[in-house]
Amino acid sequence: MNYKKILLAFIFFAIAPNIIHAAGIQASPAKMDIAITDGKKAIKEIIVSNPTSDVQLYEASADDFAENFKINPSSFTLESGARKTISVTVEPKNLKNNQVLSTNISIISKPMSESAVNIGTGVKIPVNVTLNNQHSNSLNWKWGIAAALSVLALAVLGVVIYRKKRVIKPQ
Repeated sequence: MNYKKILLAFIFFAIAPNIIHAAGIQASPAKMDIAITDGKKAIKEIIVSNPTSDVQLYEASADDFAENFKINPSSFTLESGARKTISVTVEPKNLKNNQVLSTNISIISKPMSESAVNIGTGVKIPVNVTLNNQHSNSLNWKWGIAAALSVLALAVLGVVIYRKKRVIKPQ
C-alpha cells in the first residue's frame, strides 16, 4: 500500500513542474528554451487545456519582442475539458549573434457564460531565445580556405612562368 502512495507521489512530482495551472487554464510546457541557429526561424508548441465546466475564450501573446514572435492561433475558444495546441514561431529579426531574448508568453482565459463570474485568469510561460549564428563562422572558415587555395594557385603559376623564362635559348 505504501509503495502505491510513493509511486503516485513520484509520478505527480515528476509531471507537475511541466504544467502551469491557474483557475480556468492549464498550459504545457511550463517554460521554453529556444535556440535559433543559422538565422532560421524556430517553431515550438504549447498545449492549452480548459479544466473548467464553462466554455472559455483564450488569448495568447508575447509580453515583449512581439516582432520576433508569431502565435497561431492567438485567440480561440475551448469547450469544457478540451485542449488545443498552439504554435509559437520565433524569427530572428534584428537579433545579434549570441543575443538572448527573455520574455513571457501570456495566455489569458475568460468565461463566455453570462451566468459565470466574468473574471479572467492567465498564466505566463517564461521563454528564453538564443541566437547562435553558426553559419557566419562556417562561412568565414570557407573564405579562409578559398583565399589559401588562391595564394597557392598564384604561387604555382608564378613558378611555371619563371621556369619558362629561364629556358636557355640555343645560339
